[in-house]
Amino acid sequence: RKEKEKVNKKLEELSEKLTAYRKKTALLLEKNIIKELKDLNMKNINFKVNIKHKENFSSEGRDDIEFLISTNIGSNLNSLQKVVSGGEASRIMLAFKKIMTDVDSIPTIIFDEIDTGISGKVSQMAGLKMKYISKNHQVICITHSPQVASFAKNHFLIEKKIKENNTFSTIKKLNNNERISEIARLLSGLNITEKSINNAKE
Repeated sequence: RKEKEKVNKKLEELSEKLTAYRKKTALLLEKNIIKELKDLNMKNINFKVNIKHKENFSSEGRDDIEFLISTNIGSNLNSLQKVVSGGEASRIMLAFKKIMTDVDSIPTIIFDEIDTGISGKVSQMAGLKMKYISKNHQVICITHSPQVASFAKNHFLIEKKIKENNTFSTIKKLNNNERISEIARLLSGLNITEKSINNAKE
């Protein structure tokens, strides 16, 4: 019993230290996530890290942690997984990855149509954030945004083709001229003009 009490006391001390450290870090995370998301046109965002005390110890301390978010003025904070749409989820993940890029050990990060619901300057900000993440990770991004695509080192064109009542997806690595042509197509649609080619080169 004495040994158990001694161990229990030590666990209490370590858990309290961990909780204090988490609370301090949570404030920093909240501030940075809100800043990153405002860059990505989520202007009325509110983000909170909710840390609740658990009765029992675990290998991760005595905290239950939940991310809470509100995406509109007047909306209550709710669990992240209940509130966000697909496009918002992508941007929130991008914000997390941007903040964590220096310490995260995941080798490859895939962003699927992160440009949903954004355009222009916001798309450019998303592209810049992905470029920053790509310093330490391989980033694969599926996009229809010329602003996002223009930051990539390599481009692949994915197309669906129908042959004998079957659908096939093909993927092709693009050379420099093909890259310019595809960026121009994203900029101007079906009719690629000399102006859109020059814009794509830029």
